[in-house]
Amino acid sequence: MNLFTHSIAVSSLTIAMLTGTAGPASAQAYFPPTLSSARRACLPAPAPRYVPGHYETVREQVRVPGAVYRTWVPARYQTYCGLFGRRYQRLHSPGHYETRRAPDRYEQRSRQVWVPGHYSY
Repeated sequence: MNLFTHSIAVSSLTIAMLTGTAGPASAQAYFPPTLSSARRACLPAPAPRYVPGHYETVREQVRVPGAVYRTWVPARYQTYCGLFGRRYQRLHSPGHYETRRAPDRYEQRSRQVWVPGHYSY
């Protein structure tokens, strides 16, 4: 390598190091915007469209309380053994009604809900 080309190579390296650029690699990092992307940036936003009012079906889970009902409980007797082995029955609890309640449950119900008209963007 002759002295002239060596000094040019060293000086270009020094300039590249002082400016902080790496030469051709930095030129590859910049991509100018294309014409189509510039046009897309300038397009106006689409106009909002009006959605008229309508009914929608809404399904919801609803708690249904259990039914209350009365049941007859028959009388209970106890058998006793008396004197000389004679058996007899004595009333332990009289017959009566008991009020009972079935457990609560959940069920799906549908109902119609009015949705007023609005603009959709």
